Parts: sequence; structure tokens; C-alpha cells
Amino acid sequence: MVAWRYVSPGYFAALGIPLRRGRAFTEADRAAQAYSVVLSESLAKLLFGAEDPLGRRIQRGPKGEWFTVIGVTADVRNAGLDKSMAPEYYFVRKSVPDITWANQEPPLGWRAAVAIVRTEHAPKQAAAALRSVFAELDPTLPVEIGALQDRVAAGSGRPRFQAMLLGSFAAIGLLLAAIGLSGVMAFLVEQRRQEIGVRMALGATPMGMVRLTLSFSARWTFAGVLIGGAGALAAGRWLRSQLFHVDAGDPSLLLAAISLLILVALAATAGPARRAATVDPMAALRAE
Repeated sequence: MVAWRYVSPGYFAALGIPLRRGRAFTEADRAAQAYSVVLSESLAKLLFGAEDPLGRRIQRGPKGEWFTVIGVTADVRNAGLDKSMAPEYYFVRKSVPDITWANQEPPLGWRAAVAIVRTEHAPKQAAAALRSVFAELDPTLPVEIGALQDRVAAGSGRPRFQAMLLGSFAAIGLLLAAIGLSGVMAFLVEQRRQEIGVRMALGATPMGMVRLTLSFSARWTFAGVLIGGAGALAAGRWLRSQLFHVDAGDPSLLLAAISLLILVALAATAGPARRAATVDPMAALRAE
């Protein structure tokens, strides 16, 4: 689905939408006989591939008018953070009714408009100033004013909650894994207590016993990393729609997760490794 928007000069600067190529709309594009269009990056690739879209023309309008491409902007998630970025194109709002105005769907297309103001003032001060401006234009005009960050926060509330929920489950799972690994290693140390005593009686050092215990833990950790990494790559396709500006297959993220697992495994093995290093050889041999 291809969307289109009816904007005025300064729209891209006000929202901070970067221009990839060409230029944005100017007052000259608002002339009655000027037919200019700005494409989103994905739409430009869809229509023209690797070719330069600037100066090319597309046909749009009730009478088949031709519009010249003057710029290409970055894609924007106008439908929400959890939705994919749809291809879009932009027409400039002119001072007089034109074909793009006639194409809008009534009644909202003719009776409603959105003004975007970029200001450094506090939201309450800016809102009061805007209300006075609209009151001078038309005192009966209904005006609804809100901060853009509030709109974005409202739209991202559900994805944020889901991310926090998944993060909580992941933290609980990591804690349970650490407890389980520590218990398994403690069991293995106790099970091989006599073997450890014999090794130490034959000259093995406490540090050697620590390395031996860590090698046991490393086998389990390495197997878990392989299985978990494969599962993370597979689940990344399902989680991709829940992520914003984050790639589920980002190598740096996977490396960070693996490093965290290794650190947790080392911490979980520290106690059993210390107990293995302090085994009394004579007591272990007497128990044998």
C-alpha cells in the first residue's frame, strides 16, 4: 500500500525528516501551475530502482497530471512503531484549491488540518501562544493541541510494555539458569570428591582443580550458547516487528548476550570451583 500526504514547506524540517536526495518544498512549489512531488526512499526504489529519481515524473491526479520528483526523504513510521514503513509520497499544500485538494476525502480532508510547530519553549507556553493565533484566525475554530512526544509515547506504550515483559522473563530465565548451573556443578564436584582427593594427593594443585571444574562448566555453557544462539536467530524473525531501530540479528547484540551468559556461568561456577579447590585429600581418601 502506498500512502500520500498533503504538506506545506517546512514540514520535513519541523519533524526532522532527513532528505536523502534533492530538496524539500519551497514557496515556489505552491504556485498554481507547479507540479512537484517528494518521494520516500522506499517508494523511490520501488519506482525507479537504482536510477536517479530526481527530475523524473510520475502521473497522478484526476486529469492525469504529471508531477516532477524534486526530492527523496527517509522512510518514516507514520503508522506506528510496530508497523512497517510504507512507501509514501508528498504533495505541497498550495494557497488555492488544486487537484490534490480535490482528491482529499471529505469531510476530514476538507475540514481538518494538522499544524506542526517546532519550538524551544515549554509546551504550556507554546500551547497558549498557538491558541491565541488560531483565535485570531477564527474564534469558533476547534483546536486540539498536544506534544508530539506524548503522541509517540502513547503509541509506543504497548510495545514498551511487551519489551519490559519479555525482558523480565529473560532476566528470570537467566537467574534460573545460573541457579541450575550452580546446582549441577555443585553436584558434580560432590560426586567426584574422591577423584579430586586422589588428584590432589598425587600432586594436583588447588588452581588445577579450579580449572577442571571450570572446564566442566564450559562444556555446558558452550552447548547452551550454541542452542541458544540458534534459537535467538530463529526467534529474531518473529521479534523483528517488535523492535524499533534495532536489528534482531545484530552481531554486536548477539556477542553481548553471549558475553553475559559466559559471565553468569563463571559466577555460577565460582562456588563449586572454590569447594573443589579446598577438598581435603586425606578426608576424601578416608571416605573412599
